[in-house]
Amino acid sequence: MTPRLNPFAAAPALMQSWLDFGKGILQSGLEDSLMELVKLTLLSVAINGWNRIPTGFRAVHPVEGGNVQGRNL
Repeated sequence: MTPRLNPFAAAPALMQSWLDFGKGILQSGLEDSLMELVKLTLLSVAINGWNRIPTGFRAVHPVEGGNVQGRNL
């Protein structure tokens, strides 16, 4: 198995700036609902970034060879 990348060892300055950014948001005095919105926005950016990675997988349902209620997956 290939060992996972340790981002703190690979780019310590970049990771420190990431941590400082997170601490700055927490100490900014924003109201809780706005902070949750910021967290959700950053999470959606991360998820959408992973969505850009091309994969060669094809989803096939184990029952009926992928045909689920008339839809092909």
